[in-house]
Amino acid sequence: MSDEKNFDEELMSDDELDNVAGGGVYDTAMDSHFLHILNGSCNSYSTGQVLNGYHDAEIAAAWKSVGILAFINSGGYERCPYDVSYVSVPGSANFYAIMDEETGAPVRFVHQFEAMQYAVNYVKTHS
Repeated sequence: MSDEKNFDEELMSDDELDNVAGGGVYDTAMDSHFLHILNGSCNSYSTGQVLNGYHDAEIAAAWKSVGILAFINSGGYERCPYDVSYVSVPGSANFYAIMDEETGAPVRFVHQFEAMQYAVNYVKTHS
């Protein structure tokens, strides 16, 4: 019996990856750093500062300023009201969606990294 693992069987398809939530406290802190540098729309916080969800609303509003609808759950600010039952993550999770500019509704959920790329392009085209 070999101890080698077949990683090909562990890989997720692109469709599965499109349905993954983005982390929790660490990612929320990284969001605040990114958004602070990108357009100053929120303060930059450490993981300890976001641990109890005290800044979730501020960070969600900062995401909204760059066209991303974000549901930040580092402390229970806002549960995602959309059907995300297909996402299996332990504990709290952040969700990101590209936002329809006219209605404010989510167009599609994206990874944290894709949300960051979209935000950079949004700032470039809306400045």
